[in-house]
Amino acid sequence: MTVPMSPSWDLDYDDEVDVLYAARGAPQAAASIEIIDDVLLRYVPPHPEVVGITLLNFLKHFPNVGAQPFQAHAS
Repeated sequence: MTVPMSPSWDLDYDDEVDVLYAARGAPQAAASIEIIDDVLLRYVPPHPEVVGITLLNFLKHFPNVGAQPFQAHAS
């Protein structure tokens, strides 16, 4: 799988379930593969290009983020 460096990634954090979603482009139906615990890569078969990343239990892995402003759009 490849993770493209552009275009930019849109980030969305759901604090009710502690999940960070990162998507490239418009939302779309995609398959997921868990590459390590709590990290899922989303892609649209048969293409190996990553269109999204889901981080489960986000604050467990990045506890200091809650104390800082969160950037909603990354490039």
